[in-house]
Amino acid sequence: MVKSRTTKCRLLISILLILVPILWNNGKTHADPLSLLISSVSKNKDITKYIEYYIDKSGTMDIDTIVSEKINPLFSPLEKSSFGYSQSSFWFRFKVNGHGWRSATPDHENNVSISTVKNPEKNTIEWFLEYPYAVVDQFDFYQIEHSSQLSKENEQLKGKSEKLNFQLMQSGDKYPFSRRPVNYRTTVIPISSAPGVETFYINIRSGGSIMIPLLAWEKNAMLHHINMDSVINWLYYGIMLATVIFNSFIFFSVREKVYLYLIIFVSGTALFTMTHSGLSFQYLWPESTWWANICHPFFGFAGFTGAILFTMSFLSTAKHLPRFNVCLKMICYAGFAMLPVPFLFSYRIATQSMVIFIGISVMIMLANGLILFYRGDRPARFYILAWSPMLFSSILMVLKSYGFLENNILTDSGVQISNALLVIIFTFALVDKINIIREEKSSALTQLKESENKYRMLAQNIKEVIWTLDLKTLKINFITPSIEAMTGYTPEEAKNEFTFEKMLPPDSAKKAMNAVKKGMASTPLNIDDDSELKSYRNPGDDSSTITVEVEFNTKKGTVIWTETTLTIIKDSNNKPVEMLGVTRETTERKLAEDEKQHIAEKLMNSNKMQAIGTLAGGIAHDMNNILTAIMGYVEICRSEVSSDSKIYKRLQRVINACYRARDLVSQILTFSRQDKQETIPLNINPMVKEVLKLIRASLPTTIKIHQSIPREKYVIMADPTKIHQILMNLCTNAAYAMMNDNHETTNSKNISESCKERSKTGKEQLKINQPKTGILALSTEVMELDIESAEKYLNLSPGTYIRLTVSDTGHGMDKKTMDRIFEPFFTTKPRGKGTGMGLAMVHGIVKGLKGNIYVYSEVGKGTTFHLLFPKAPDKTDIECTATSICMSKGDETILYVDDESDIVEMASEMLRSLGYNVICHTDSQQALECVMERPGKFDLMITDQTMPGMTGCELAHKIWEIRPDMPVILCTGFNELVTPESAIQMGISRYVMKPYSKQDLSVKIREVLEQSST
Repeated sequence: MVKSRTTKCRLLISILLILVPILWNNGKTHADPLSLLISSVSKNKDITKYIEYYIDKSGTMDIDTIVSEKINPLFSPLEKSSFGYSQSSFWFRFKVNGHGWRSATPDHENNVSISTVKNPEKNTIEWFLEYPYAVVDQFDFYQIEHSSQLSKENEQLKGKSEKLNFQLMQSGDKYPFSRRPVNYRTTVIPISSAPGVETFYINIRSGGSIMIPLLAWEKNAMLHHINMDSVINWLYYGIMLATVIFNSFIFFSVREKVYLYLIIFVSGTALFTMTHSGLSFQYLWPESTWWANICHPFFGFAGFTGAILFTMSFLSTAKHLPRFNVCLKMICYAGFAMLPVPFLFSYRIATQSMVIFIGISVMIMLANGLILFYRGDRPARFYILAWSPMLFSSILMVLKSYGFLENNILTDSGVQISNALLVIIFTFALVDKINIIREEKSSALTQLKESENKYRMLAQNIKEVIWTLDLKTLKINFITPSIEAMTGYTPEEAKNEFTFEKMLPPDSAKKAMNAVKKGMASTPLNIDDDSELKSYRNPGDDSSTITVEVEFNTKKGTVIWTETTLTIIKDSNNKPVEMLGVTRETTERKLAEDEKQHIAEKLMNSNKMQAIGTLAGGIAHDMNNILTAIMGYVEICRSEVSSDSKIYKRLQRVINACYRARDLVSQILTFSRQDKQETIPLNINPMVKEVLKLIRASLPTTIKIHQSIPREKYVIMADPTKIHQILMNLCTNAAYAMMNDNHETTNSKNISESCKERSKTGKEQLKINQPKTGILALSTEVMELDIESAEKYLNLSPGTYIRLTVSDTGHGMDKKTMDRIFEPFFTTKPRGKGTGMGLAMVHGIVKGLKGNIYVYSEVGKGTTFHLLFPKAPDKTDIECTATSICMSKGDETILYVDDESDIVEMASEMLRSLGYNVICHTDSQQALECVMERPGKFDLMITDQTMPGMTGCELAHKIWEIRPDMPVILCTGFNELVTPESAIQMGISRYVMKPYSKQDLSVKIREVLEQSST
């Protein structure tokens, strides 16, 4: 095998060594000083060697400028037939040995000879000039005429100017095809050469590659060439069209995407080569000059994107070469992304992008094919065989486009020839692949039939129930005798009486039907529709299986749990025909799992408080640092705008939201017993109104809200966040009770009770909850409790109380439920709808404020909660969270230390706006060194507590060793080791919790500085 591969490589290298020099030197000829004799053109002649050129980089010169005495001498001999991609205007003429074109005969006096097109005959000669490169924007041909009698009148015209007389013929994609002098795919100029000499000028402009092949044709030879070329080209496109039609029939028959990808590839490349050869402009869109330019790169991108898709499918790269498959996907996405490029960018950019895209695509695709080829993959052999000539011709085309190779039959028509071979080979390869698949399928069916008896015997003796269901009639075709031991039904009864509605409870029937639909949407094993296999079919390893757990109604009326593995089997037409199921009873396991789940839920609930505490402690520090930066920068921005502007009001709302976020963090810490919240004087009436605005959006319009909230201030001592939480919990529960009037409590039932209830009814009715009409009412009032009423009804101390009442018209509660509503983790909501912590927290908060709750409820009549809070003394001032615009300022020097750079930058800007000189550090060690260098420079240090290397307290002690009188303000987001009390005992001047406001910080700074100065 290795020897054979070595021989193939040597042969390929030898062929390349022979062809490359031929291609490289093909068309390169030395300059011929003689004139072009039209009479010597017997059939066709390459006249490129007679050409001189001049490049007009500005692109503005016309024929009069070109033939002037200034420009005409600047023409140079043509030494190559391609200039690659250029935006310049190229002018060409037949060689002139001298300094002008006006003299038609040798000038013996000046010894100047002119070399141009010459007709030595006495009669006019009809011939054709062909520019065989079809993809060009503009081709202007100028035929400048000279009189045959010019030599006789030379003396008379000597010293006089001669009038320029020329004939103009135009071609190229810039002009409609109807303007071409000859109806042919390439540019063909018919010329009538009178006896004597003529000079030709050619102007070529193109956004693509500039190629300079020129051929002179004898008239009859040209006509014969056009006819033969049409036959050859349409034979090629006939092959491509036949391939597309053939593969289309196969695609619609077998529905394999690989055929669709091949159709896209063949169609795209066929249209690309058709455009490249000029046939599309001649026959498909002769008047659309805009599309004639765009379609060339567009079809190039489309064709080779289809080639990538075909490669991925044909070689199964996702299975055999997953990493290469990722590369192919990326190239494919790039191909789709490049499709709009011809419409958005210039033709020059689009064509070069197309050439690069094709080159990269071919290299990566061939790399995949070569790897699989050396692994012995059969499709890869066809792939490499098909792509080898295509690769070779594509490389030649790229080299020709950039001017490295001359124009010849291999560089010009090689892509078409190799493309035809490629699609033919791929078509045969797909046929071969389908035959292999059919052989493998036939072999699998044979093995299936041979093992049928073994599986049948196994099915009749196992404990599980095996069955097949006809998906058209939903009737059981086959079921094992074990069904009787499991459900009490005999196999015959099960076949005759089975329906999803009878055998399964409603929820389980719905689940089973969903599993069937899901299985039918998958891609299981396809088998032939053989009636002998309908009793039992082995799904094999390639089938799709779905496991579903459902309840089953037994013949005795009891309910058991079962686990069923379902497999959808399709016929050869990919249509679902049967469902194969293997069912086993799992009642005991289900009960055990339910008990285990119940214990796990209890354990989880018992650990909930601890988990919340751990989480709160972990996030509080970072959260407060984030809020500090947000609040600081917002306050800075707010100070720079007018207080009556909309921006000021919006910034104030952001600050209020930051306060709420700070309070929520503090609430979590309090709930997890990691923080101590202090109560403040609070007017409860505005908070009630605020909560009603929030909850209104979540309620249906059928539920109305009644409120009776006086304008007077009802002040209590409480935490605003906790009161807000109480109101939200009570209102949310009331809304749920009204919107789910017929809901069923699920946390008090277990599996065994459910089975008993269903065994009595045999069937469970589905209930549909619809929003109900109702009224949510809230009110506040002042109550005076004397000694008798306080002790008798509410167990409260006598005094003045604020009573908050929340009532609804929902389903209400019975006495048994009311006795448990304040228990932790008790809930009447379905599983997943509630945690059972809401009312427990409400009760704890109210009792913590030395208040109490009284609940009244009747089934079907609604529920009312009365919450009583001790009223604050009459002279208590209500704390206001609004930030004053008056700030305490100063000019002292402050050292600010925090490991968060965002907070340092914010604090620096904030303190400087107050007039202070601020020196900031994000490293505690650097801050200490700064103080050691200049101990007397600083009047105050503000430091964060939690920092890497050295905490704020440790830094303070180090500085006090150097400067004992240095006042220190300690800031922290959360630290369970340092409390305000312990910080004061250590000598800290002030303890500030993050996030802090600009006003709070400014006040504390002035307090500390004034205290230290006295």
